[in-house]
Amino acid sequence: MDILQIALIVVLILLAVNLVIVAIYVTLTMREFRAAIKKASNVLDNVETVSEPLSAVAGIIAGVSQSVKTIKEIGNLIDSKKRKEE
Repeated sequence: MDILQIALIVVLILLAVNLVIVAIYVTLTMREFRAAIKKASNVLDNVETVSEPLSAVAGIIAGVSQSVKTIKEIGNLIDSKKRKEE
């Protein structure tokens, strides 16, 4: 064999080994990324679980606040009618 052929075979083997190492690295990186995405999904699920009752309470408070405002307006209307009658 010629020295050039031996050098090309060695370079080809090194490139193949390098490609295998890069493929393994990419696979491991993708597994870590997948695990991170799962953790983020779990965190978002927990946030949703916590925020749903809080939003319900906020809705109740907003409803009560609006009811109080409406009752005050009705009271003001009644008072203004009484003042007009006097």
